[in-house]
Amino acid sequence: MLVTAKLVDTDMMDLLEENMKKIIIILASMALATSMAFTVSAFSPKKMACEKACKEALQKCKKETNKDEVKRAACKVAYEECLEDCEKKD
Repeated sequence: MLVTAKLVDTDMMDLLEENMKKIIIILASMALATSMAFTVSAFSPKKMACEKACKEALQKCKKETNKDEVKRAACKVAYEECLEDCEKKD
């Protein structure tokens, strides 16, 4: 009788392990699909061009400031606002 109970317990554990593996595989697949969807949507050509223009403007602004920290801070703020505008356009 004790041997039979142990066999049933082992069968149940095997069944639970199989189901857990399936669940983990499904969750991992969903996580991968979700992350890829966000990655693909982040690379729109319009957004990339807009961000490039913002970066070029920042570099130009920093060159023109002659290491004046206040003006560099203003360049950084303008850059961040530019990026926010890029997000809104997309």
